[in-house]
Amino acid sequence: MAPTPRPTEAPTTAQPSFEACGDAEMEVVITIKTDSKPEETSWHFKRRRGYPIGSGKGYTEKLKEFVYRYCVPDDQTYEFHLSDSGGDGIQPSYGYGFYTIVVDGETYSEGGMFGFEEVDYIQGDCPSDSDKVLQFILMTGANPQLVSWKLTSVPAEGVMTESKGGPWPGYIGRSISYVAHSCLSANACYSLTVMSSNGSGLKNGSFEISWDNTNVAVSTFPSGSSEEYTFGSCEAMLERITAPEGDESIEVAH
Repeated sequence: MAPTPRPTEAPTTAQPSFEACGDAEMEVVITIKTDSKPEETSWHFKRRRGYPIGSGKGYTEKLKEFVYRYCVPDDQTYEFHLSDSGGDGIQPSYGYGFYTIVVDGETYSEGGMFGFEEVDYIQGDCPSDSDKVLQFILMTGANPQLVSWKLTSVPAEGVMTESKGGPWPGYIGRSISYVAHSCLSANACYSLTVMSSNGSGLKNGSFEISWDNTNVAVSTFPSGSSEEYTFGSCEAMLERITAPEGDESIEVAH
């Protein structure tokens, strides 16, 4: 099902009223308040690995709110990219802008201090009632071209799977913020590793991991080549994470 975009293109300082979204749809409301350099701000909203849904750029009005609202299928994952060509986000010394993403009436993500780019992954309804939500927030710091992460999943039965992100060579010297919410099976053990290819950790960066609304880690990763954290149902499955290469099947999702 294609999403039904219903944006308000004119700036507003109050939340407008909208018709309700349809069945099997979720409401995504994106609010952008420009800073004192609005021409530096641009964004796009899309289905993950799919078609674009909405975007904005060419802003000229300072410290103005723009509200965009979309009704999209609730069983998909979506990406929101917010860019600032000046590299200082939309909250610092050039005025106090911000962005918020509200999903079905609940604040999903918000901020504005992100460097050159903020990337948010918006997860629809989890396909199973037994799934739990992983939230992973990564601030790459000044060297995103050296930073990457890996999530290894060890289920009670079946093969291990692996998801990866980074490095970001297109952003050399340009800090980016990465925010992901993912529905994952509760019946698995997970290992999330943040890596620095030159062994210097995150330069002025940080990351946070939470699982089922419980904090797992908050770290500035000041030095070293990697930091690893495990969570989930790990008691009986943890040894499989460290199994020798070749002993398991790995599925990689980019």
